[in-house]
Amino acid sequence: MQVNDLAKKEDIYLGKKIIDYLCGINYRQVFFVLCIDLFIFQNLIQEIIGPFKYFDELFSVLIFPVAFLYLMLSKGRVRVRKDNIVIVVLLGLITCFGLYSNLKYKYQPFSAVFQDVLLVWKFYLAYFASKALFSSEMNGDRIKSILNINCKIITLILFALTCLDYVFHIFRTQIRYGLRSLYLFYSHPTFVAGVCICLLVLIVYSEVKKSKVTYLYLGMLLIMTMLTLRSKAIVMAVIIVISYIYMVVFSKKISVGFWFVIAALGIFLAYDQISYYFFDLEDGARQQLLRNSFYIARDYFPFGTGFGTYGSHPSKEMYSPVYYIYGLNKIWGLGEVYNFFISDNFWPMILGQLGCLGLLGYVSILIVFFKRIQRAYNRENNRKYFAAMMLFCYLLIASTSESAFVHTYAVMFALIFGILI
Repeated sequence: MQVNDLAKKEDIYLGKKIIDYLCGINYRQVFFVLCIDLFIFQNLIQEIIGPFKYFDELFSVLIFPVAFLYLMLSKGRVRVRKDNIVIVVLLGLITCFGLYSNLKYKYQPFSAVFQDVLLVWKFYLAYFASKALFSSEMNGDRIKSILNINCKIITLILFALTCLDYVFHIFRTQIRYGLRSLYLFYSHPTFVAGVCICLLVLIVYSEVKKSKVTYLYLGMLLIMTMLTLRSKAIVMAVIIVISYIYMVVFSKKISVGFWFVIAALGIFLAYDQISYYFFDLEDGARQQLLRNSFYIARDYFPFGTGFGTYGSHPSKEMYSPVYYIYGLNKIWGLGEVYNFFISDNFWPMILGQLGCLGLLGYVSILIVFFKRIQRAYNRENNRKYFAAMMLFCYLLIASTSESAFVHTYAVMFALIFGILI
């Protein structure tokens, strides 16, 4: 009887510890982890529930007013940084540039214009909201441990599915370099790469107690990233390894010289793909989008053709007259029917739609953002610095060949940025 009573007391004590542990987690922390999970599996969920593909845009639209209201009610407890104000002003300016051209040329209906404005803003809306709601909530060891476990469980699931797929060929694929490109249950390998990068930086950031086992999870994520066989993903995997040693192991701050080395390494590793898409293919979709964005910037100087008119998703869904004007409707992948390469870019979209001044404004925003990351450097918390820098680096690399800052995964990146810087 005494043994049974002792066992019951131990069970009760353990139960109380678990309850106390969970009670220390507030609703905002739970909401953050839940949102990250939903974004990780958004591509899968939308295959079952079609409208879920708009989750990232809807999330940005709904969470920003909530965060704004929270700021108003906080009565100064949450400080609004000057660099965030600069970003909002610059975004407002380039939005005015685009809308001016929309009103002047009237190439697209209001619905296309509104959708595109939301696409350009959604990353920053999500970042500001995350900064206001979650930045002070995600620094404790308790929530970090839960976030870490959550990310490691998802990593194990994805890696197990990867192993099964390579043995039994469960998921769709594409053969590249004679190998199977990793899709898993996602519609494109770029989603796999984006999710793996997010999981990796979250695991590094949330590691409370250093453990060699963590390297196993990081290795799994790097392997899956490279198995997408996308040049940008392979380059990013190499950059992550070098940067981890430089920033986390040796606690070094990124310098201009380091960036030049990384840029040179990236160009060297991806040269074949860069040459193929942008130079060798005379009528290649990406080359034509890039080349004609300069023509548009010249012809519609200085504000471009306006939102929803060039290189963006709305310009594809509501086929823009600009493609006819420049003969792009005759290019395979950019036509009115077969148009799947139209939004497979970022900088041509910015230059074509918003002109030279819009491009200058957007580059200025990224410079402000980069400086914000640099100021966040702290030798005592170099993991946070590493995580923020890797997310920013991946977005820059991805912007050379996909929609990056307006992509579906951009809001997930923005949420993470909000707790890092």
